[in-house]
Amino acid sequence: MTHDADAVLAFVDALEIEAPPPPSPFESEEAAAPPSYTGAAQSFVVGSQISSFAAGFDADLRSAVLNVFLLAQLAADKVLRVTGGGSKAWYAAYTGTLGRLGLLDESRGASRQTVSGSFLEVHNAALDIMTALLGASVAPATMIVKVLESLGKLQESDTQPWITFFERKSQRADASQFQVVHVGAEGGFPVMYLAAFELTARARLTQVLFVKFKDSEAQLSHLSRRITLDPALLRRAAPRIAAKLGAHIDENIDEIDIDEL
Repeated sequence: MTHDADAVLAFVDALEIEAPPPPSPFESEEAAAPPSYTGAAQSFVVGSQISSFAAGFDADLRSAVLNVFLLAQLAADKVLRVTGGGSKAWYAAYTGTLGRLGLLDESRGASRQTVSGSFLEVHNAALDIMTALLGASVAPATMIVKVLESLGKLQESDTQPWITFFERKSQRADASQFQVVHVGAEGGFPVMYLAAFELTARARLTQVLFVKFKDSEAQLSHLSRRITLDPALLRRAAPRIAAKLGAHIDENIDEIDIDEL
């Protein structure tokens, strides 16, 4: 399946998302510096998603990739505000938007699975799933796995601003939802490995990454996908996507400094 660039641009123009929130009167008047995109291994929080880039991935494409995922999140949020629905409806809108934006799902057979065990920690479960998705020989060297491993060393009281933000963005009406993405290249072509998680619990959760639970208390489900994209198409659509997002970019995207974890 290929995508027509004009169709992607028309879709972006017609897509409805909520307006960004007004600046808080308590925020500093000095704007925070935008993330710096390099060719090194990097990780970012993007709304309810943690995304990592492999070293060598095109620095010029990194902001465009993050913006695509952010736009898909905001579009799914808008769909649920208008039509209602729960977590399944949100993920359907999210993945559907990714497809309309030109990302090709190479693993349509991916199924929703439930993570089980006598006692589970969410960040460790995510680590195991990403390791299996990327392959045991590749995963240890990836930045996304290093971030998840580093979270295991933190105490709940050690939370950082990006973690607090991520936890808040992950909370939805009937479940906590978050995504973990590794972005790299295979044969010179961009490839992304996405694991989308859903945590449902008897009691309302105020945290996601540091939750410890028994099977009787909560359930963690996930679906995983291998996704490819056309760099030329993304470059053409990037300015239009950035214009659609506007202030949402600064509000929702920040770099993760792994040295601080």
